[in-house]
Amino acid sequence: MRINSLIKEVEGLNDGIHVKITDDYIRVSGDTFFVKGQLKLLGFRWNPKNREWYYSTKGADATG
Repeated sequence: MRINSLIKEVEGLNDGIHVKITDDYIRVSGDTFFVKGQLKLLGFRWNPKNREWYYSTKGADATG
C-alpha cells in the first residue's frame, strides 16, 4: 500500500486518531482502542513505551 493511501485510510478510521509523520515512521495515537485490529492488519505495531502505533516507512513507496 502506498504511504499517502495508508495515511488517508488510518485518518478515516476514527475522528479521535492523531497521525504524525516523521522521517522514518507514521505514528498514530489518540482513540485507537476500537480500531487496533484494523491498524494491525495495515501493518502497524504497538509501542507500549510511547503508547502509540507506528509504521516504518523505510523502503516504502512514498508516492500515491
